[in-house]
Amino acid sequence: MHNTKIIYNLQSHSLKGEGGFTFVEVIVALTIFIILFSLAAPVTLNFYRSRSLISERDSVVGLLRRARGLAMANRNQSDHGLFMGNNSTIIFQGVSYALRNQEFDEIFSRENSITASGATEIIFRALDGAATSVNGTTTISLGLSDNIRTISFNAEGGILW
Repeated sequence: MHNTKIIYNLQSHSLKGEGGFTFVEVIVALTIFIILFSLAAPVTLNFYRSRSLISERDSVVGLLRRARGLAMANRNQSDHGLFMGNNSTIIFQGVSYALRNQEFDEIFSRENSITASGATEIIFRALDGAATSVNGTTTISLGLSDNIRTISFNAEGGILW
């Protein structure tokens, strides 16, 4: 058997000049981080805005389908429609938004940065669901800067997007 001794060097080490980061290394790391962030931020923001617009379009399509479904089901023996206000979308009951029965209004808020243009009021006729627009156009355009999504209607009330 061998008698082996393990000797540990228990001398204290001075931290002076060892370990840690220098000021220059921290500045370089922060500079790289800022450059990466400045490149990624616009891409992320554009992606978010685009997804937000698509989500809003999908919500409006769902509300249009609901209004048409209520009209086709002849709920309260009345036409139903959808009104695009400044910051909200309203499903209403009646032959027009102005002549509606306000007790049956269903109000849904819209994202403030998204603008709506084109048809502001679409009415679906009771029983057959045929669509008419008060101002004569057959599209709703949802816009966010230069990005636009369009929803169209045909005479039978079909919603095309």
